Formats: sequence, C-alpha cells, structure tokens
Amino acid sequence: MNEQPAVKRSWFAPVMLSLLVFSLIGNVVLYSTKLVNDQAGREREGERIIRSAWDARVHADALLAALQALLDSEDASARIQAKQAIGFAFEHAGGLIYLVDTALPRYDSASQAQPRSAAQFIEAIESTLSNTGNQASRLTEAEVAYASQLLQTYTRMKEELAAFPYTELTTQNALRTENGDGWVDIARKLLLALNEPAELTGS
Repeated sequence: MNEQPAVKRSWFAPVMLSLLVFSLIGNVVLYSTKLVNDQAGREREGERIIRSAWDARVHADALLAALQALLDSEDASARIQAKQAIGFAFEHAGGLIYLVDTALPRYDSASQAQPRSAAQFIEAIESTLSNTGNQASRLTEAEVAYASQLLQTYTRMKEELAAFPYTELTTQNALRTENGDGWVDIARKLLLALNEPAELTGS
C-alpha cells in the first residue's frame, strides 16, 4: 500500500494575516489616540477663549467704573482711589487682547486691515491714564475729554461683550467656542470699537 506524502503547510499566509491584523489594530489605536488628543487640544483652546471673554468683561466693567470715579473725583484722595481702580482693571486686559487676536485670522479682510491692534490700544491708554490726574488740582479739560472718550469706547465694548453666549465651562461650550460659534463677530466689533478713537495719547 502506497503512503501519501504528508502535505507541508505553509506558515506564510497565517503569519502575514496576523501581521496585517495587528497593523490594522495599531493604526486604529493610533488614529483614535490622535482624535482624542485633537479634541482635548480644541477643548483647552475653547476654554481659554471663554476665560478670555470673561476677563475682557471684567476689564471693561472695572475700567468703566474707575473712569467714572476719576471724572467725579474732586480731590487728590478720591483721584488716587480712582487710579488704583484703573490699575486693577488693567490686570484683566489680557483677556481682551487674546480674544481679539485669536479671532483675527477668522475676520474678513477689511477688519484685519484695522491699523491698531488690541495690544497697542491697551498699551496706549494704560500709559496715558497713568499720567492723568497726577496734579493736586482738578482734572484738566484735556484729561476730562480723554476720560470721557474712553467711557464712550468702553461702553460700546461692554455692550458687545454682553452678547458673549457662554457662562459655563463645559466640553460642549469649549468645542463650540473653538469652532468660532458665538464670539468671532463680537471680537471683530471690539476691534472696530478700539480703532474708533483717532488719538489715544490724551494730548
């Protein structure tokens, strides 16, 4: 009786199939990790924008109150208190700068062409206000006019910031914010508002 020769099984196909399966699993894991990391990054950026808007609102409210106190001051003591309040207001000015600058790439070309950035605006008015009302006498006419002009500008900015839609830090709000929902047009209007005054030196 003739014996049939044993059929030699090739390990090539199973090994290649296993490698292919592991490769696909690895790619899926890497892609899933990338998606998670991308969303986490978008969420962090959205949260930063939301916090910036809140800071910008604190800055506007505080500076409006301080400017009014400066205009109402009748002696050096009251003026010193008003100027201390002005200093506090500028501690939150970074929020306004970040909010406007972060939205800048999303503006239309006309808005992008504004000559004055938010940082330049803040630097100019902070410098001028630090030198305002340092005399023993009442504010000069020029100082009153300057503070009154800033009151008008910040009143408009406060109205724009009041429209910011998010009051809570949630994942959904952060992702919507990072996507540009509800705030880019507000930032554009803030940029236009801070470019309205022709002169910021108070001279």
